[in-house]
Amino acid sequence: MFSRRFFFLLIALAVWAKPSTCFSTQLEASPLFSFYSGDSLRASLGATLQMVYRITPSFWMGLEGFATKARYEGNTIAQEDILATALGTVYWNVLGNLGDSEGKGQPIDLYTAFSLGPLALGEQTQLVGSIGGGMGVHFSSLPWLALKFDLKNLFYVLDRIGDRSFQSDMILSLGASFLF
Repeated sequence: MFSRRFFFLLIALAVWAKPSTCFSTQLEASPLFSFYSGDSLRASLGATLQMVYRITPSFWMGLEGFATKARYEGNTIAQEDILATALGTVYWNVLGNLGDSEGKGQPIDLYTAFSLGPLALGEQTQLVGSIGGGMGVHFSSLPWLALKFDLKNLFYVLDRIGDRSFQSDMILSLGASFLF
């Protein structure tokens, strides 16, 4: 029931809000290289794809996918499976300026992100929540391009042989954002 109310609240905000006037772009696509570090899963490199719709300069909504090859220990067996997430994300952004205080520096986005969605590890599928944030550095000479740093913490429960444990994993991502 709560998720249905939350969904309708997001739809109402999206309809009511005015489009962003800070940047003339509304859509952002970000292919990112990611470093994954888990509680019981070994660290690995992966890939993230973020698609973001900027409803206002401060409020964004988006979808995000992440995948990596994860290695984890069973009772006595080491296994390797694909770890993948598909997250619906809500962003709260603060516009900033990297450089001098007179507004002549690089415009930046400083954002906080809250996500929810499925996580798949091998045959298992779990609900995962995420809290994170990041920074996008925009280039004045290339208004369609930004450099993006993203850090998030995933929270979920992992079922392993004879064990069910809470996990708190980190994903650090870096890459380009293309603004449309």
